[in-house]
Amino acid sequence: MRIGHVEGRGIIYDDNGELILEDGEHLVRTYRNYYATITTRWRSWGKNIAFDGNAGKGSVFVTDKRLVFVRVPNPFETLKQDSTPYALPTGMAKSMRAKWILQAGGKEYCEVRYEDIVGYRKKRWGAQFFLLVDGKEYRTGADKEMSTWILPMLKKRGIPEWTHRKDRSL
Repeated sequence: MRIGHVEGRGIIYDDNGELILEDGEHLVRTYRNYYATITTRWRSWGKNIAFDGNAGKGSVFVTDKRLVFVRVPNPFETLKQDSTPYALPTGMAKSMRAKWILQAGGKEYCEVRYEDIVGYRKKRWGAQFFLLVDGKEYRTGADKEMSTWILPMLKKRGIPEWTHRKDRSL
């Protein structure tokens, strides 16, 4: 999994925010105007946000090797989500960072390789994906439509569906 911004231009995405495919990679589906969030920890409590979906909509590219989310950073959206008095300094810092990325001609991106996914759980609304990267836990999800494209690729790779809580302990 990789999360970044300006350094991905020309490697992960082009100047228009479209995905740059790797050798032998095939684009399966593209979703526009999508929010994507990646959190640390598999549990609901005690988690931090690694990639904040509330900071703006973007495009999700589903390929046969990875999921990639690319968005144009929005300084207003990043400030708006932290607009409480105690969170305002954090919101201002995030907003300034988004402004800097825009001025540098970059986008924000998050790349998840299927090898990083160690399990998934089906939900009424779609699916949750559990990642393990360098010994750290991450979690993300997809709605029903996107899950119909991703789950067969995970099954083909032998990534198990987690049906019980005990499945989460490696």
